[in-house]
Amino acid sequence: MAKVVLTRALEDSRAYAAELGLDDLLIFPALEFLAPADNYAALDAAIRRNPDYSWIVFLSQKAAEIFFERLIAIGGHTFHLHPGLKIACIGEATRRYIETEIGFPVDFSPSEFNSDVFVEEFPSGIGFTEMRILVPRTAMVSDDFARRLSQRALMAVDIVEAYTTRCPDTAPVTELEQALRQGALVSFTSSQIVRNFMQLSGSLPRDLLASARAISLGPKTTKTLMEYQVFSSIIEAKPSTLDAMAAVIKSTIDEQSKTRP
Repeated sequence: MAKVVLTRALEDSRAYAAELGLDDLLIFPALEFLAPADNYAALDAAIRRNPDYSWIVFLSQKAAEIFFERLIAIGGHTFHLHPGLKIACIGEATRRYIETEIGFPVDFSPSEFNSDVFVEEFPSGIGFTEMRILVPRTAMVSDDFARRLSQRALMAVDIVEAYTTRCPDTAPVTELEQALRQGALVSFTSSQIVRNFMQLSGSLPRDLLASARAISLGPKTTKTLMEYQVFSSIIEAKPSTLDAMAAVIKSTIDEQSKTRP
């Protein structure tokens, strides 16, 4: 059986590894989460003034987790959010977390889980231009999202940094090399993770990376992988969900096991 390399942040990879239920896994964290530079001051202030907002948009499960953690940390609970506040999110995992773990309904999510489709499908605020949208997010997200969303929704968009990310200082490169020599599958869930992975694995021979199969969560991640022109095989999960990615991983492993003598 081919080894599967998980490149998400350590805590996310551990949780996903449990969901996959596979024996031969290598966790190669290519992302770390950190508190924002202001130690959540801006996010806490935005939470306190949540009645000013009509929508809150979560671009990731991590953003939702930190938002509700800070809500409790500053002395509030979910019932302190004003009753007219609507929630939108990108991603099935984020929706599931908000509805199941937090107990809030998600009022909008796009038909495809990416920011471009989100902007295209987000409800317009025609006639209600005084409305505002709150987007807690990582500093790595392009501000172009806020500009396009404000134009589409006809609402003001407030971006608040909920967390920041960085490339880890170290990674198990020796173990990665061994896994690649065994025909490993390498999974990627974001463009940033792709870039960090390429930085962390830079000491490895290029042809060794080329021999591996890359599993991509969605079109933007695939595009970044193709820009590096390293992996000769890139398989994209459709739809862009972690469940679909898990299905691709398992089907690819089954395919490889059938073709081996």
